[in-house]
Amino acid sequence: YEQIALNLRKTLVFNSGTMPIGLLRKCLDLALNDPTKLGGVFDAVRKAFKVDGARKMLRQIQEVYDFRNIYIAHQERELGDSALARRNLAAWITILQMLVKESNSPVGRVGVGIG
Repeated sequence: YEQIALNLRKTLVFNSGTMPIGLLRKCLDLALNDPTKLGGVFDAVRKAFKVDGARKMLRQIQEVYDFRNIYIAHQERELGDSALARRNLAAWITILQMLVKESNSPVGRVGVGIG
């Protein structure tokens, strides 16, 4: 939780957080699935990210996050399947469009700049 809070602070206050897509995923997961009562910024995260459509957004973000980690960032597997690449690139574009559309919401403000 300390790492999440630190990254949230760096992202929102200094616009220099690390891995914004991971932070967005963590915030959505915390709001939707983590019952731990921590107070402070975590109460604000729960309130801001527990919105209509958040579960669908979390699923989409998780898919993009997994693809990014497996095939792009850590290159755990070679990406030789063009259909897989095309599907995931389309999913990534959909997420970016959604975040731009939601840029006036807390979810969009944290999520802008994924990459």
